[in-house]
Amino acid sequence: MLKKNLQIVKKKINSTAKSIFLLHQIHSNKFIYINKKNIFKSKPKADAIITNQKNLPIGVLTADCVPILICDEKTKLIAAIHAGWKGAYKDIIINVIQFMIKKRI
Repeated sequence: MLKKNLQIVKKKINSTAKSIFLLHQIHSNKFIYINKKNIFKSKPKADAIITNQKNLPIGVLTADCVPILICDEKTKLIAAIHAGWKGAYKDIIINVIQFMIKKRI
C-alpha cells in the first residue's frame, strides 16, 4: 500500500525524479541537509530533510506523528520534518528551524 501511495503522490507532483527522497525515520532530533555535494546510497537515519535542490521531491512518512513542511523563499530551502513526540521532545523542529535561519545569514 505504501508504494502505491508514493506512486500516486509522485504522479500528482509530476516529478521527473526516480523517486521521492525518504528517510529511515528513528524518532530523533537528527536531520540531513542535501545540497549538490551530498550523495546518499541508502536511506539516512534521521527525522528531517532540508534541501535547496530543485526537482528533488522530499517527504516523511507518518502514522500518529505530525508531518511538518517548511519553505523559506529567501534561501530557497525546503524541509520535511517527521515530528513524533520523541523527536519533538528532543527538539527536532527547533534544530531544523535554527539550521535554516543560519543559512539566511
